[in-house]
Amino acid sequence: QARLFDELKFAMSRTSQADLKAWGKTSAGRLPVIGKRRLKNLGNLVTSIADAAGREFRGAMVAWQQGRFGSHLEQRAAAGIDSTIDLGQRAWRTVGTVGRALIDDPKQNAPGVLALSLGFLAGSGGVDGNGGIPDTDIAMLGIGDHRSLFTHSIIAGIVVEGAILAVADLAGIVCDKLPPGQRDPFWDRISSTKDQIALQLSAGASAGIAYHLAVDATLQEAPYKDLPISMPMEAHQLLFAANAAAEGADAFKRCETTGEKVVREITDGIKKSA
Repeated sequence: QARLFDELKFAMSRTSQADLKAWGKTSAGRLPVIGKRRLKNLGNLVTSIADAAGREFRGAMVAWQQGRFGSHLEQRAAAGIDSTIDLGQRAWRTVGTVGRALIDDPKQNAPGVLALSLGFLAGSGGVDGNGGIPDTDIAMLGIGDHRSLFTHSIIAGIVVEGAILAVADLAGIVCDKLPPGQRDPFWDRISSTKDQIALQLSAGASAGIAYHLAVDATLQEAPYKDLPISMPMEAHQLLFAANAAAEGADAFKRCETTGEKVVREITDGIKKSA
């Protein structure tokens, strides 16, 4: 770590202000794009929930008028169970795909899986959902301001993804300023695979943040500390859950393969037409 830090300082001292300014401009320019993508996910989530709630309400009213409200509830409960089973099966297939990738070509695929895992751990703080990126507000603001909106929302994901991509770009600058054979091999590996590793690392961090927020919304409920308005605890939990879902959806879409994206788009089109 000391060697990497010294090499980074040396490379930065040999980097012109114009190059640093260009790097900073590129890094800052990504933030609106990253933020827009998450806001779109959040908007789609709210729209989907509203549409689903409207359909369920209309269906329940029709069933009530036709005297079959009890059977309607049974059918909707069965549909919910089927959806849960389907989600579990898709998650299991995803795990199997990762496992096969490691078996087929561990040298090629292990770095990406490791980056996902490290990103998830950094984002979540662990299985218990304590620590990680969201809980950095304790160190920055103090325990009295824990559960800040700036760290316990998609805002944290925006900042973290932007920072990871900026560091990946920085590796290229270091390699340009340090001669081959006189720099740590770390910089060459990061520079040559920075796009893939940065993608996996940032997606893992987003998944970890989503997991942390989901735990805060359900198992460790507590209110946000810096909201401009007063709300009941249920509203705070709903806001935690909405941010968790939006951040998780963003991580999932970034990890999708081209084939998975095509299948999802076709499936969504069929659902809309139906």
